[in-house]
Amino acid sequence: MSRPPSISKGHRSVAAIAVACLMIGGVTVGVRASYGLFDDTVEVAGTFPRAGQSLNKGSDVLYRGVPVGEVRRIELVGQDVRITLALEPDAEIPTDVEAVVAPKTLFGEKSVELRGGTTGGDTLEAGDELIHTRAGTEVEELIAAADPVLRGIDTTELAGLMTELTQVLQGHGRRFNAALEPTVAAAGLFEETLDAQLRLLESSAAFAEQIRDIGPGLNGVAANLDVLLPTLNQARGDFVRFLRTLRPLADNLAEILVTVRPDIDRLLTGGVNISRLLIAREDELADTVNGLAVYLQTLAEGVSRETFDDGTKAAFFKVFVVLDDLNAMLCALVNPGVDLPPELAGVLDQLSEGLVTGTGMVDCDAPYGGDEGSPPVPTPAEGGSGVPSIEDLAQPYYQGAATPDPSTATGGLDTIVEGALPAPGAGEAG
Repeated sequence: MSRPPSISKGHRSVAAIAVACLMIGGVTVGVRASYGLFDDTVEVAGTFPRAGQSLNKGSDVLYRGVPVGEVRRIELVGQDVRITLALEPDAEIPTDVEAVVAPKTLFGEKSVELRGGTTGGDTLEAGDELIHTRAGTEVEELIAAADPVLRGIDTTELAGLMTELTQVLQGHGRRFNAALEPTVAAAGLFEETLDAQLRLLESSAAFAEQIRDIGPGLNGVAANLDVLLPTLNQARGDFVRFLRTLRPLADNLAEILVTVRPDIDRLLTGGVNISRLLIAREDELADTVNGLAVYLQTLAEGVSRETFDDGTKAAFFKVFVVLDDLNAMLCALVNPGVDLPPELAGVLDQLSEGLVTGTGMVDCDAPYGGDEGSPPVPTPAEGGSGVPSIEDLAQPYYQGAATPDPSTATGGLDTIVEGALPAPGAGEAG
């Protein structure tokens, strides 16, 4: 039987060194892995006044009641405690949250709660520092604070009070149960609306964040009010007299508004109808404005070059508009003789009543031109809408309403005066 080949001493040494290196590397990787070196987490740290009892490595980190990580390390640094948190990478936690060491139950394990924060802002990243930190109240502190109060209670009196209370409450269990039912319902409603309450708190926090920027301005307003209020207090008597003087005016104004309220309502209603009329006859309105412009231009061109002593001037025109023609034109406007929409017909009826009945200056029943009968209604253009336009009605008067008289306007002041005064011995015109 052949013997296995012998391994030299050098080879055995190399093999031993390789095994030792593998063991050291494995231990190193294991230790570093235990500290989370290879974890896909975001490590942040904060300094707390104390860690409290039952807060250990691996304790939960909660944000809005949801676990988002764990406590990675707890280290004592001077008189404070340095706590490192390992957060889940997809947990978007605002940078301005408050980290609080709080108990899960009264005597149970503790956790680190991340509270508040501005939604939509920057989020925590690896290596960030928790700025706002706080340690919750320990049960021992509550007991220590309550100990002097408890020691001051007379146990005999307390026992007698509890006995009397028990006797009074006997037989009232159903009433207490009925009184507690609304409380249970309110607690259920509170739980159902918890999301809405959280949104309200977030909105309130955002509002507080926004108003914090204008705090100096508000402080300035408050300072100005502090300066103004003493002055107003000193003038209190004057303000009282002013208000007393103003009161009769306010009362009279109120009475006037109540009295003319129907007129105001009619004015508003009529204004709507007039607006509709103007919109319906937009083109005619433009022609009317154009005609006024021509008239004003004619008036301007008819002004004399001469100036009177008081600085005024005179203008001369040959006016040959027949009043019967104006009467006919106005009657044709308010009564076109064709079917119109109800709103437009109502407005024209109001205009007719105001011109014919109200003023008496227009008479649509009088003979036209003395003995020619009723005034003629302008005939609309062929193919038109059936309603005479303003241009059709007023076209004969655009150029003939007022034409400047250059021969008179260019004369001297003597000519103007002689033309304006009646001839000596002339009688009055019939």
